Amino acid sequence: QWLEMSPLLPVLCAAGILGSFNALNDGLYTALGRADILLRVVVIEKIALVVMIIAGMFFGLLGIAYARLAAQVFSFVLRVHQQKKVMDVSFMFWARSFMKIIFAGMVMIVAVVLLQSSLADFSLTFRFPIVVSIAIMSFFICLLLLREGIVFKLRDTLYGFGRKKM
Repeated sequence: QWLEMSPLLPVLCAAGILGSFNALNDGLYTALGRADILLRVVVIEKIALVVMIIAGMFFGLLGIAYARLAAQVFSFVLRVHQQKKVMDVSFMFWARSFMKIIFAGMVMIVAVVLLQSSLADFSLTFRFPIVVSIAIMSFFICLLLLREGIVFKLRDTLYGFGRKKM
């Protein structure tokens, strides 16, 4: 019965990923004291979402899922465009900033898919902690190999908890 929903999942996952990036940008406007820009962006994106969902309804559930994805892409482009106005940050700067993290996320997804197929014969209670642990480790190891600064800041922060300040 749930098998019919499988074509929707990749589309909704992609929309969710973009939604996460969009949510990251919301705090920026609030921190800069520009909630007025955030309000305008949210109103415009909700209007666009309603229009796209109505258009997607003519193509069934998959059409609605693609409409949601299209709305998230529109919202992402709108937010990056507004970000450029507020902070003089271009899309290319933004993309370069997150490229290593996106790549590490893709490595983690590949690791999960390979592990799930390799451990398919084992019970979920055995498989789940192994897959989650290796997925997290693969993500951070990839970031370490790519020399992503956030990992070193995290390491220094965690290392600092064990030391007493004098």
